[in-house]
Parts: sequence; C-alpha cells; structure tokens
Amino acid sequence: MISFNKTTISLSKTGIFDRLILDYLENDPKTRDYYEIRPDIDALQQGLKIQNSRKINRPLLVEVLKEQYAFLDSPQDQQSVFSSIDHLLNDDVYTVCTGHQLNLFTGPLYTIYKIISTIKTAHNLSERSGKKVIPVYWMASEDHDMDEIDHLYIYGQRYVWPVEWDGPSGKSSCHGIQPLIDQLREKFGNSEEAIHWLKILESSYRPEYSLARATRNFLHSLFGHYGLLILDADEARLKNEFVPAMLDDINKHLVEKSVGSTVDQMSENYKIQVHPRSVNLFYLSDNKRIRIDFESGQFKLQNGSKTWNRTDLSSEIENHPERFSPNVLLRPLYQEMTLPNIAIVGGPAEIAYWLELKSLFLNSGVNFPALILRNSVMFLDSQILAKMEKFKLSTSNLFETADEWIRNYIKNGPVEDFSVDSSLNDISHIITDLSRKVEHIDPTIVGSLAAELSRIQKSLKSIEEKVIRSIKKKNETEITQLQKLHDKLFPHGKLQERTENILPFLFKYGRTFIDELMSSLDPFSNQLIILKEKSVEQKSEPANSLH
Repeated sequence: MISFNKTTISLSKTGIFDRLILDYLENDPKTRDYYEIRPDIDALQQGLKIQNSRKINRPLLVEVLKEQYAFLDSPQDQQSVFSSIDHLLNDDVYTVCTGHQLNLFTGPLYTIYKIISTIKTAHNLSERSGKKVIPVYWMASEDHDMDEIDHLYIYGQRYVWPVEWDGPSGKSSCHGIQPLIDQLREKFGNSEEAIHWLKILESSYRPEYSLARATRNFLHSLFGHYGLLILDADEARLKNEFVPAMLDDINKHLVEKSVGSTVDQMSENYKIQVHPRSVNLFYLSDNKRIRIDFESGQFKLQNGSKTWNRTDLSSEIENHPERFSPNVLLRPLYQEMTLPNIAIVGGPAEIAYWLELKSLFLNSGVNFPALILRNSVMFLDSQILAKMEKFKLSTSNLFETADEWIRNYIKNGPVEDFSVDSSLNDISHIITDLSRKVEHIDPTIVGSLAAELSRIQKSLKSIEEKVIRSIKKKNETEITQLQKLHDKLFPHGKLQERTENILPFLFKYGRTFIDELMSSLDPFSNQLIILKEKSVEQKSEPANSLH
C-alpha cells in the first residue's frame, strides 16, 4: 500500500498568498472588522451557540435533498444517506459548506482539497463539540461559464469536452463526454484501478444525465462514505425562501450599499476581489443566464431582450423566484439562508470576497459564518523526489522560480563556479576607502567615484550574465531537466493543485489517495502541505543546499 511523508511550509513563505489572506489568518487588527468567528476549532465551538438562532426551513431542506438523492440504487446506500439527511431536522445539527462550479471530472485538484478540508472541519468540530456537524457541497449549477469547466489537465495535457451550451451548466446534458472517457481509457486504462475508475466515470456521466446529476454521482462515489451531502440549489422551493433577499437587492440595493462601504474601507490596505453591482441577480430564460442591469431607473437584461420597472420586477421575483439567480456576492447569502451553516470552506480568492460580506449579512439579519481557508497541497512523487535529490533541491526551494534554480545550480552545482559578487565587494571596499581619502582633499570628486563604482558594477554584472549564458549552453541537459521539473511542479506557471486533475492519482493509487489526503489535511494548520511519496528510499534532505 502506498503512503506519503508529510511536511509543511508556512503560507507566508510561499510568496503566493495575498496580504489580506495572510493578515486574516494571523489575526491582524486591520482585518478584525471583516469577520465574526475566528477560523480555529475553539472559536467554531463557541460559534455554534450563535448559529443556533439561525432560522432555517429545515423540513424543506430535507425534502429537497431526499428528492435529489433519489438516484441511489443501493437500498443500503440510500438508507445511510437519508439517515444523515434526516439529522438536519434537528435544530441542534449544523453544516460546514463548500461549493464550486461543475468542473469536468471535478476539475483541478483544489476542488478535492476543498471538499476534504470541509469534511475534516465538520468531523473535527463534531468530535470537539459533541454536536452533529454535516459536510455539504453546494453545486454552483447555475454558473454559465462553460469554457471554465469543459476541460481537465492530466500530466500537463489538456483534455476537452466539446460542449456547446451557454445556459446554467447544471442543465447541460453529458452528451459528448463518452468519447473523452474512451480517450482516457486508451491512454491510461491498463491498470486495475484505471479500469475501475473509468467505469465509475461512465456510469456517472451517462449521455442522458444532466451535468448536475453527473457531478453528484461522481462526487458521491468519491466522498459519500465520508458523509458528504451534495445540494443543487437551482430549486424553485429553496429560492422561494430567498425572495426577501432578492427584493432587498433590487429595491434597497442592499448588496451595493453594504459591500460597497466595506470595500471602501478594505481598499485602503488590500486588493479588492469583487466589486458590488447595483443589481446582483441574473435572469434565467430559454436555458440562458443573463445579467440584470439597472440604468436610468429601469431594470434591463444585458442583451436588451427584456426590461422591467421596479414594481414589475418585484412581482416576477415573488411569483417566479426560480427565474432568478444570484451572482457571486449574493449567492453566499442564499447559501446561508438555506443551510444551518457554522462555517464555509474556500480557497484564497473565495475567502477574500467573503471577507467583504459581513455587513451585508448583518443588514440582512443573517448570522455570518466562520471562514476557513482550504488546505493547499503539493504532491511529490518518487520521480520528482529523485530529480530534487539529484539537483540538491529541498522543500525550502520549492517556491523559487526556475531561473533561481538554474542560477543557483550554476553557481553552486557541479559546474563552473562563477560569480562577480566577491569581486564587486572588493571593488566597493576600495572605492569606499578611496572616497574617504579624497573627501579631505576635494569633496566634489567623491560623486565621481560613486558614479564610477556604479558603472563598474553594471559592467561586471553584464559580464556575469554573459558567462552564465555560456555555462548554460555547456550544461544544457541539466538546465532543461531543471526547467521541466519546475514545469511539472508548477504546470503552466500555476500551483499543481490549480491545474492537474485527480484522475491520474486515482488510476495509480486508487482510493488510497483519498484516504491519505483525508488523514493528512488539516484545515486549521494554516500551512501548505507537502506530501512525498514513500515508495522509494529517501535520504534526509539537505538544508537548503542551493544557498
């Protein structure tokens, strides 16, 4: 059985997290106005007392979830899931929620890490508090950006589902996905695990299924036995509960005013993730999702096909709430008015825009949940580890650029050692000493000496660059290997988790990979997790050998 060594690195040392996220996690006073509950297990336990007052239509939530899980074939599986759903009827049962678009085959790995972070948060809080806390995945089935979800990457290669659909993604059929599964089978389908998981993909993404149903099928096969419930909120009865908030958006412009004031304050110190609009709703019609704009006292669709006055739009929202879809800033309120939620789990960008929303929740009379940053993970297999050992790279070098790796390898590796730094230091001392002597004779000459030092420094650095380029040519093979190694760790210049899909890991390790992630991830650690495959003997890694 495969297993992994776990190590961690501080998020602040990676250089990839915005200041707002780091300050929030470090409890910086500048962020105190933007949250209600600290993202730690003790604060969450105390937060349960606050969330107990939240008014949720629990019978409706249970009814909708049971209908959405009617697809389960196994009586034992259905009994287990329905029993978990029934717990939500109890006012002392809570949820921890995450959500995402309906990416093909779950999309990038961070979706998996986000779900596992949610499950771990719920389980840890249950154990600590003695309360029942259920992990929930909120499917963003109304999102219509198909070009963001119609593909996946495996070992850097892009696989595309040729779908033509511009409406809510969840309503799209899965037609055209089977040829993609066949392509994956031809390339990866030799192992027992690959055969197993490709069959699950086939049964999950049948052509007649909607993408929403297919996504639920596959996620349930991955995480159902961990107690994850999956909710599709594109549901008229749930939206009917949300009507008051939608009316506040168009009549009081509550999102624009509440979030706008927070954004004004936040922008003094941080980059703003999302700016509010006058209207934060889309209109669903003819399988299209179209933004509603507010201009000159009138509400109109972005494509100009429909216009309302305030009275008519209010009436349509009240009578047909299913025709309206909240945007990125209003959807969180819909989510929290639907679920008995104590916390949400999100990535850095999600946490950044959630931190804009506290005043909106207060003004809407809804308790603001705790905001938990999902774990980020970097996976190092045996091939990567062997290459790192060859080039004397340690985990402390992981977040350096490829150019830094190459430069340090050239300066400190088994090639010509060349650097002008010591020479520059000697020259600087000489010029400094000369300046002190000249200053007593003619101070006006000191400036000329400083200018000469600057000229010499630039000249020698230029010579160093030429020499290093020459060395690179002599060591082209090693330089190419270093670049490829960096590209594998950061495909397309992004974190591994933002590109690669889970399928190659399932094909290689099977469910063990999920189990290892489940035991390794810790959403309260505020650390980036590095998992190193233990299938080969590894020497103790050098202490930052490149420096």
